[in-house]
Amino acid sequence: GKGLGFQIQIPANLRKDIFLFGESQGRALVSIKRESKEEFESVLHELNVESQFLGVVTGSEARIDNQSFGTLESLKNIFLKTIESYFN
Repeated sequence: GKGLGFQIQIPANLRKDIFLFGESQGRALVSIKRESKEEFESVLHELNVESQFLGVVTGSEARIDNQSFGTLESLKNIFLKTIESYFN
């Protein structure tokens, strides 16, 4: 909603598309303040909830494994206008 970007690392043994968009068991993506990371991980551990740190929130760019995929604004425009562009 705020147009913030991200920089994440995907485990080397997994394909990016499967990791990001696979329809395996449910997952939740959580964004927390940097200073809350240790406490958050501690709570998850106490509750026996498996978790994985992916990366950080950044300016406006989407970066996966140090590769840029553009700004969130440009990706949003692609998503919203793909079908429209196809028929024009």
